[in-house]
Amino acid sequence: MKYHLGLWAIRAVIVVIPKVKVSQETKLQLYQREFEGEMISTNNEILYFRACEKTVGCEKRFQVLQHLNTNIHKENIKIKSTKSAPVQKLLSEFSNNIFSQFSFDLCEAFLAADIPLWKLTNPTLRNFIEKYTQCKVPDESTVRKNYVKQCYDLTIESIRDKIQDNFVWVSIDETQDCEGRFVANCIVESLNKNEQNTPYLLAVGRFETKNSSSVSEFFKGRPKNRWKDNVMEDLKDLGIYN
Repeated sequence: MKYHLGLWAIRAVIVVIPKVKVSQETKLQLYQREFEGEMISTNNEILYFRACEKTVGCEKRFQVLQHLNTNIHKENIKIKSTKSAPVQKLLSEFSNNIFSQFSFDLCEAFLAADIPLWKLTNPTLRNFIEKYTQCKVPDESTVRKNYVKQCYDLTIESIRDKIQDNFVWVSIDETQDCEGRFVANCIVESLNKNEQNTPYLLAVGRFETKNSSSVSEFFKGRPKNRWKDNVMEDLKDLGIYN
C-alpha cells in the first residue's frame, strides 16, 4: 500500500514500543474479540465460557488457549451449536446496566463501517435493528459517552499486541478536505522483515492552520507521547518541526 506524503509530512520515525501492562478489562475484551465463536462472555472482571458454563483463569493467553483446545470444550461447542441449548448467563449481565455488550458491538460496527453515530437517531434504522436483534438501541449520547473510548483503547491495544516489541516506522501526512479543514493522519507499521506487515491508522488530527508547527505539535502530543523517549530516529521533510 502506498501513501502520498504532503509538504509537511514527517517522512519516517523509527520507534521502539515498550511493553505496556494491559488492564484486566481490556485484556478480557480482547480475548472475547479474538476468540469470537467460542461462546465467551465477560463482565470486564472474569472470562466466562458459556458452552462449558464455567470460568477459566485468563491472566495469560495460553490459559485461554489451553481450555479452548480441550476435548470437553470442543464437544460442548458442538452440542450448544446443534441443539441451541439454553445458555446460563452471568448474573452481572442482567444486573450491570453500565456496560452492554450489544451497545459496544453496535458502536464498534458503526465506527468500523464509517457510519456516523448520529445515524442512531434515525427511527427507521432504530426500529429495524431492534426488530431483528430484540435489543434496544442506545441513544447516540450514551454510545459516545460509554463506548467510543473503549473501542479506541481496544484498537490501540490490538495494534500494540500485533506490533509487540518490533521497531516501527511512522508517517504523518497532512492534507485539506473538501470543506477546507486541515487534517493530518498518523500511520504506523512494524519493521519486521520476517512477516508481511500491515499499516495502521494510529491517530487523526485537525488544525486551524497548515504549517510545520501544527504537525509537530500533533506528533508530540499524540503518537510520540505514546512512546515518550523511545524515538530513535526522526527524519523530516522541508519543515522545521522542533
